[in-house]
Amino acid sequence: NAVQRISYSLHDQVGILATYQRDFAKNLRVTGGAEFRYWHADHPGHFTNLFGKDSINALTYATVDTAGQIKTFQRYIRQGDLDGPTGDIGFPTGWNLAGSKDPTYVTQYRNYLGETPQFTVYAQANYLFEKIGLNLMGSLQYAWYKYKLTENMPSENAISRQLKAAEVSQLGLQKEGPVGSKFYMRSGNKWYEFDLINADRTKGFLQPKIGFNWNATKNFNIFGNFAMVSRMVDLGVYYNQGRLNPDVEDEKSNQFELGFGWLDEIFQAKINGYYMNWDNKSARIQDVTKAGQPGYDRNGFRSELVGTSEHKGIEFEAGLSFDKWLPVKGFALRTSFTYMDNKWSKVLDAVKYINNVRNPFNTSALDADGKTYTLYFDELEGKPVASGPQLITTATLSYENYGFFGSIDMNYFGRDYLLDGGTFLGTEAEFIGVVNNKELYKTVYSDQLPTRFLFDVTAGYNFEFQKLIRGTLTLQLFNVFDKEYFSSSDRFGVIPGMGRTFRANLSIGL
Repeated sequence: NAVQRISYSLHDQVGILATYQRDFAKNLRVTGGAEFRYWHADHPGHFTNLFGKDSINALTYATVDTAGQIKTFQRYIRQGDLDGPTGDIGFPTGWNLAGSKDPTYVTQYRNYLGETPQFTVYAQANYLFEKIGLNLMGSLQYAWYKYKLTENMPSENAISRQLKAAEVSQLGLQKEGPVGSKFYMRSGNKWYEFDLINADRTKGFLQPKIGFNWNATKNFNIFGNFAMVSRMVDLGVYYNQGRLNPDVEDEKSNQFELGFGWLDEIFQAKINGYYMNWDNKSARIQDVTKAGQPGYDRNGFRSELVGTSEHKGIEFEAGLSFDKWLPVKGFALRTSFTYMDNKWSKVLDAVKYINNVRNPFNTSALDADGKTYTLYFDELEGKPVASGPQLITTATLSYENYGFFGSIDMNYFGRDYLLDGGTFLGTEAEFIGVVNNKELYKTVYSDQLPTRFLFDVTAGYNFEFQKLIRGTLTLQLFNVFDKEYFSSSDRFGVIPGMGRTFRANLSIGL
């Protein structure tokens, strides 16, 4: 019973922003403001291809039967999809939900609505000590949000209750579908009742930030800042594949930065170090033995709070203008270097053990020899966080003059850990030889993606027409040499990067 699925996230949002700025003294400037935003997002998921069949029994749900035992049943499904653009790009107003075409949601495996109103107020002040060139900065922000989640049909991992014959008769059930806060399904001559999630989560964050910038000399400056940042928990942890987790904590972070800079007519440079810790950080985990069980998707994945991650690093960037030496003005060279060290520093006690048994983080982890083993939550401490390349070097030769601009960019990426915990995947193939006219290769395993150099080219022109219309034409060629490389990974393996790609962009404004 093969099926092909497609999932949608149809978003729209509105917002309004107001700011106020006033100089209370020669050296004191205060800025305040408020912002309101509202997000609305439909998340339907359809069975778009049953490969020639009209209907099949392919959607499995858990249920508590009339004897109180947990069992499973299968629901028949049909092929269907949204009405919308034929391509991947379309405005939200161009998509029509199945609605009356599928009142029993028999062509769908998920359908929920997320709504998020958010309100933010902030104040920021800057005070300049002119005599010593010291600028002090401080800001305070309060952010309030409410996340409302409404299910139109039960999640694949919801647990139903099998109805007794008397209950079916009393309810007068004839058709499947939603009725109030319940959803009714039928399999054969048995009926099942689900509770639909209709819940909201309201939180408010107070986020302070302080900093300084001291121009010690005409060319040399020192800067630093500290911030406390909070953000709402990952939806996957809260919604939890239909098993709502209302008590989960939001993410919080303390962030420090200190740096030095140099600036003159032809050369500028900046180097800084930073340290951040993230509390209540989550990760995507997999346990294939629990695939389809409450809290896990059909492939055994779920989002789980892990604990605290530690992020520290050094950043350097510099720029050199060639105007002093070249007859043609506008040429410059820019370069940057970033080194990061991101690790799990603490694992929550609540996830280390379940019923006094070690909780597995990855039941299909691979070691350096490609052998499968189980990585447990309590083994994550001190292990890498998979967060993209942790070593990045760039160099750019640019030109900008008389409205024309262009650049040649080189980018190097390294220390790109494949998975949380530093486990391994097959990343390369080593040629062994030919046996029986067949080429043989040996898989090479690594805990990092292979390093990669990529080159891009950009050219463009800023124009103005009769002082009324302004615009920019930009032409870009990415991965100039069409290099084959891996850009990221997940627990299924490595993911290839983008090949040679051309992009043109025209922006016009008054």
